[in-house]
Amino acid sequence: MSARHPRSPWSKASLGAACSALALLLTTACTADRGDAPISASSTSTPAATKDLDQLRGAPTTRKRLFEAQEHAIAACMARRGWHYQPVSWHPADGDATAARGLARGDDIPLHRRFGYGVTTVRTSQPTDPNAAYTASLSRRRQERYSAALFGTPAHRLDARLPSGEVTFVYTDGCTAQAEKRLYGDLKKWLIANTTVVNLPAEVDNRVRAARELTATVKPWSGCMSSHGFRFSSPDEARNRIARAASRQQTMSRTRVERLHHREVSQAVVDATCDRAVGRSRVARSLIGREGRRIMDDRAPEISTYRALVRQALATLTGREKGTLSTGS
Repeated sequence: MSARHPRSPWSKASLGAACSALALLLTTACTADRGDAPISASSTSTPAATKDLDQLRGAPTTRKRLFEAQEHAIAACMARRGWHYQPVSWHPADGDATAARGLARGDDIPLHRRFGYGVTTVRTSQPTDPNAAYTASLSRRRQERYSAALFGTPAHRLDARLPSGEVTFVYTDGCTAQAEKRLYGDLKKWLIANTTVVNLPAEVDNRVRAARELTATVKPWSGCMSSHGFRFSSPDEARNRIARAASRQQTMSRTRVERLHHREVSQAVVDATCDRAVGRSRVARSLIGREGRRIMDDRAPEISTYRALVRQALATLTGREKGTLSTGS
């Protein structure tokens, strides 16, 4: 089974909706007499262990620097192969919209009133792929050659088994892999370490969802939703129904997207109300803290490798910058 391919030959703009929907397919989030009065910040805050997981990938400035260095390395590689590639701009995810997709703040009614489940978006607010027009102008045959230059070819596939047992891979002859190798050195080590660290929150999420304490909240949650006119057997089903509709939003008119967003928000607010009523996210937060600490212990070797490779990449970038300054080029 393939856990991840670093990039896809599809445009980033078209991937946005699909990735959002997929995130929801993997993510789960009585009476309403308590209303939607804000609950205390401490009761809805992200568990410390989860914050530690987020911080493993470094400060935003560090991640931006590495991302931009990789994009420019890809552009240089593509230019050497006779292709145009415009580096993609750094575009960090909206933290609050991302939080709306997770378990820890499933009972945050104001958050869900603003973002719903964090799935639907108005298309004009999404970053565009700066290479979309160029690739669209190419013939089908040249598009295939462009994709091979950028992402590589199956004949040069490098597999790497993750500690979870899944297998991830990269095509080493593509400019994407070449750029990563230029930054991080050992491509296989980077592939394992980076994929592991990126997937840590999902691993915690999977463990929490399987916990008996959380599954015990599903039936009362479902009863609460039913009393408000929403019939779902589980929080997963409720979110997945919106996610499936949102996966088609790139082909929808702006008006239809806005209608879907309104439907999403209405459902998500009731979901959060019922979540709060049955204590689902309160249970999840305690489990996230416990499982987050465990996963960091379980994946300690990969985390250590990740940190070492990032330090190495930053040192390499600093050395190159100093060399450029000293030569005046």
